[in-house]
Amino acid sequence: MVKKTFFTVGPSELYPTVPAHVQTALEQKIGVISHRSKQFQELYKHTTDGLRTLLNIPDNYQIFFLSSATEIWERIIQNCVEHTSFHCVNGSFSKRFYEFSGELGKKAFKAEAAFGKGFYPENIEIPSETEAICLTQNETSSGVSMPVADINKIREKNKEALLFVDAVSSLPYPEFDFSKIDSTFFSVQKCFGLPAGLGVWILNDRVIEKAKQLEAKKVLTGTYHTISSILSKAKDNQTPETPNVWNIFLLGKVIEDMNKKGIATIRKRN
Repeated sequence: MVKKTFFTVGPSELYPTVPAHVQTALEQKIGVISHRSKQFQELYKHTTDGLRTLLNIPDNYQIFFLSSATEIWERIIQNCVEHTSFHCVNGSFSKRFYEFSGELGKKAFKAEAAFGKGFYPENIEIPSETEAICLTQNETSSGVSMPVADINKIREKNKEALLFVDAVSSLPYPEFDFSKIDSTFFSVQKCFGLPAGLGVWILNDRVIEKAKQLEAKKVLTGTYHTISSILSKAKDNQTPETPNVWNIFLLGKVIEDMNKKGIATIRKRN
């Protein structure tokens, strides 16, 4: 049988160690454990601790597991935007993130570049009333990247708004300065080389506080996946609902492999 390699936007090729980790998951019956069990809590903590090490995530950032990065777009708008968001749009995915805001009844502003083109921070004008700045570090549909230095420049000019960075098709490569961003997120089927079906949301206390403010105003921020509901369970290494336990386990194993290599080595190779 001829092995095929697909140069598409994803899912990507599985990480080399995934088959062995799948066998381990089967042997340990990971697919049937309760998400309220001690075994799951240990699994959850192993994965989040490993990710903190890999990406050097500060203690004031939480790590949530959701169904996909697409869901995270919606949760950002619902939980953190009362009126206005701003988006840099230069491809199919950044455009869809922008559209979500309007579909959820918010006023969405945008800076737009042609497909295959990027942005210059000095040319981006963000309205003062913007609550959430939504950037795409690597536009999945075109492969155009926004350098971390440019993201930092945008933050320096707009310190009051929350800054969200879509890093679906680039993490763990970009070395974010977490003091300059409030949140980033990714899906596991791209650079982590896993089957699709898990989104990972990294967010700080500023994001959590904004969600609490909107809840206090009786703004509808969602149902079972509000930031408050997810946070209440994450503090105990759990989730509100039965999650993709299988993929959380596999992600923890792949992150463990990556940490053995070292993030500096991974970034140098890339």
